[in-house]
This record gives sequence, C-alpha cells and structure tokens, in this order.
Amino acid sequence: MAARDHPVIPELAALITAMRDSTKSLVLQDSGGDAVRSRKVGLLDSAIKFEDAVVGKMTALKEKLTREVTLREPGV
Repeated sequence: MAARDHPVIPELAALITAMRDSTKSLVLQDSGGDAVRSRKVGLLDSAIKFEDAVVGKMTALKEKLTREVTLREPGV
C-alpha cells in the first residue's frame, strides 16, 4: 500500500505525499546531467520504498494495539 493512500493516518499520508512531490520536483528541475538525475531518481525510489515500509509497520503496530485494547475492555 502506498503511503499516500494510507487510510489509518491521514496526516502522515498528507505529509509523505507533500515530501514526495517536493523531492520529485527538485529531481526534475536539476540540470546536473543524466548520471546525476538517474542517481537522484534512484534515491527517490529508495526513499519511497522506505516510507512505505514505515507506514506498513506503523499500521501493523496500530492494529496490534487496537486488538490489545479491545481484548482488555470488557463488553466490547
């Protein structure tokens, strides 16, 4: 699941989307040549994969905590 589509934490999704758009804009504006641009695009792809992994782990943690709270609350 892409971070920008994350339904659990909309504020985080908005922040990640803004960061990606800003970074992508900077990469495209750079006139450092094809090698530099290619390296930056690779770094951007790595950053996006990392962000998606963080969001996935946060989602799993939130779900785990929600289950634990539900189990501890009587009558739920």
